[in-house]
Amino acid sequence: MSLGATGIPYADYGWNIVRGCSKDGRAGCLNCWAARQCATRLKHLPEYAGLALKLPPYLDHTGTIRPVYDWTGEVRFDLDELERPLHTRKPGVVFTVPRGDLFHEAVTDEQIAQVFGVMALGEPDAILRDGRWWPTSEPHHTYLVLTKRHARMRSLLSNPEFPNLIGSVAGIVPIWPMPHLWPIVSIWDQPSADAAIPDLLATPAAVRGVSVEPMLGPVALTHLRWPLDQKPYVPQTMLDSLDGRYGDPGIWQSRTKAKLDWVILGGESGPGARPMQPEWALDVYRQCKAAGVPFYWKQAGSWLEKQPPVPGMTYCEMEGTREWPEVTP
Repeated sequence: MSLGATGIPYADYGWNIVRGCSKDGRAGCLNCWAARQCATRLKHLPEYAGLALKLPPYLDHTGTIRPVYDWTGEVRFDLDELERPLHTRKPGVVFTVPRGDLFHEAVTDEQIAQVFGVMALGEPDAILRDGRWWPTSEPHHTYLVLTKRHARMRSLLSNPEFPNLIGSVAGIVPIWPMPHLWPIVSIWDQPSADAAIPDLLATPAAVRGVSVEPMLGPVALTHLRWPLDQKPYVPQTMLDSLDGRYGDPGIWQSRTKAKLDWVILGGESGPGARPMQPEWALDVYRQCKAAGVPFYWKQAGSWLEKQPPVPGMTYCEMEGTREWPEVTP
């Protein structure tokens, strides 16, 4: 069977090789849409049964009653889903693990290597030479791997032995980094950006992206605050500007030329959605424009959609902007 379509606007297919997750107290996980889906409309399907629960609602500091959906902690690696990309002949963008996290601690290194092996094997018109996969100029799938487990992603993908592990479980050692694999870290405010983006930049990748969703606070991508116990391995900016905050953009890069290649942004959706101020989103958009980084506007979010227009705030320049990184196949 081939991959199924997904409602995520920047992806054609969803690959549910891993189902289930855990929140671990992160603010960005509080109103997890995937947990809500698995606890409601998907709970009667065998593959999702028992993964999430609807809990008693709570009264927040604003006096709003907010529903709560949470994961049970069970994480399933579904072998029946593993080969679906191999049977999906029409090239497209594949959202890998939309209702979970591929780098969750319950998923083994060997299982992750199996997933990467299918990514390498499943390309239409690929060339096998000397036991390695080599891309051609023909269209092929692009795999988006969105994660909140950025530390494990960096540790595993930067390990020089990981491509060999892929070879041991899949029979093929891919070129590294794989040009059609785009790791994306999820952030929601400045502290989460400061924690996740250094790991992303230290991860071998052809394209590196950040998903600012749900946006819960302002985020300055031009000034990264590095952890005190971590020696900076890149300059302390991510979207470098030579002449001020929105001056002539320079080229941001580290010694290994790591940089941010794509920024996705959106407000929180669904019941109990938390605020996203339009000026926060507009500021990130302008940072991206100044630095020449593609910006993808996903959605305003349920809270902002219900608010009256903000006097003097014109952010229509941002809405409808759905840009993609330019990559060589």
